[in-house]
Amino acid sequence: MRNFDHFSEVDNYFAQLFLEEDNAFSKVIYRDAPVGLALQHNLYDYFRRFVFAAQSRGSLFQRLAFKVRTYGWDHRIKFLMNRAIASSSHGNIRGRIVFFADNFVPRILDDFLKVIVKMDSRKVAFCTSDYRAYSYIKKNKRANYPVILFGGKSKRRNIAAKKQAVQDLELQVYPILEKEFGYLAAKMRNIIKANLNILTDYYDLFYDQLDELKPEKIVLGSDGFSVSRVICFAARQLGIETCVLQHGFIDSQNGYLPLIADNLFCWSVYEKKFFERKGVSSERLFVAGSPRFENTSWLQGQTDPKSADELLFVICPGIPQDVYDQIDQIRDIGSQLKTGYKIRVRPHPYYKDLAVSYFKTKQIDNAVLDEDPFLQSINQSSLVVFGNVSTGVFETVGLGRSVYILSGTQNKFDIYGFPRIEKSLLLKGLNEGVSLIKEYDILNAPMAGSASLVGAESSSVIADMLIAHKGATSNL
Repeated sequence: MRNFDHFSEVDNYFAQLFLEEDNAFSKVIYRDAPVGLALQHNLYDYFRRFVFAAQSRGSLFQRLAFKVRTYGWDHRIKFLMNRAIASSSHGNIRGRIVFFADNFVPRILDDFLKVIVKMDSRKVAFCTSDYRAYSYIKKNKRANYPVILFGGKSKRRNIAAKKQAVQDLELQVYPILEKEFGYLAAKMRNIIKANLNILTDYYDLFYDQLDELKPEKIVLGSDGFSVSRVICFAARQLGIETCVLQHGFIDSQNGYLPLIADNLFCWSVYEKKFFERKGVSSERLFVAGSPRFENTSWLQGQTDPKSADELLFVICPGIPQDVYDQIDQIRDIGSQLKTGYKIRVRPHPYYKDLAVSYFKTKQIDNAVLDEDPFLQSINQSSLVVFGNVSTGVFETVGLGRSVYILSGTQNKFDIYGFPRIEKSLLLKGLNEGVSLIKEYDILNAPMAGSASLVGAESSSVIADMLIAHKGATSNL
């Protein structure tokens, strides 16, 4: 059975498994679409949550939540709900640019809203397979354009095609799993078979909806998750172009590779170079910045001024064990601080209950959990420390705050080459003066001055590119 010593090895293995030309998953076909490639996230998520970090996989509630996602039951529930509540009347979106969300992620939806408001409302629409995302856009949109919840029965459902896809799994994928993972292969087999069943239903639904509605192109917040990949496959069969707005910090290869959509709007040249190194044609990559980071200066005058003695620690786990390790580091720093810093600890939402319960057992002096809006917490802090790389690093830089990343935890991918600071050196700087550690401040790093990240009108740039660009669909 294949063994992994570090999480980076897990990330690299699963990325390469799906990146290889003519790989086994790409041979799992449903109605001429390589739906097997949509199984990547569920398989990868199962392995990192329940196998690689089995000794620290979280509370009972978290284990159940992970299991629901891993087996695709969340998408099955949404599929059945949408069949009952979605309207059969969608209005006219023929030839429009459609923004699509497969999950409720407010930051992605806010990015969409910022871009849409820069466009002619008669030429855009929003579609989703998630009712919460549907409600969020309906509530927050600032123009009159169609907002559609995909649902209903597909006219294309074909039992024979489903059986063929399952046979493809048996012939192409299962032998690899048995060879590589031994006794775990049976569990992984159940996961991908359960997901394949629901994903083929989504493929039929999306194909029918897109064939009827005939949008010009589809814009996604990610093409790394199972349902988002399926709509890309359906769009490709219909000759509809797909584009992705980079949704987050690239902290792993899985979730970003392979690039399934036709084009990607990157935050900066760092991501563009990363994808080029991985074999993605530069013609599919556009540097446009991020709507999330533009004009962050508005916040600096809207909240209380930063506190000279407030220190914000942000927990950034790659796996559950990272939560424990980073809180232990915070405890050690707090116990040795000579200055009067007040410490606020920000749990990552993905592991919040795990972090909260462990934090409470440690009883760290002068430390409290941070529950304010994240940007407000950053703005009120004199200094921000991240346990690892995170999208929040960009937000902190955008708000002009000093930001440091602790060394020691290497369970995340870093394409930016951020400087890391040892715990002892950070403590020395906090006790004797931060001028001693300014070379580790990300605010002084080269990427902090990237024009595409700080102060750029990314929303307008992306809107103009979407309108102007007439790209071909990928043959992946």
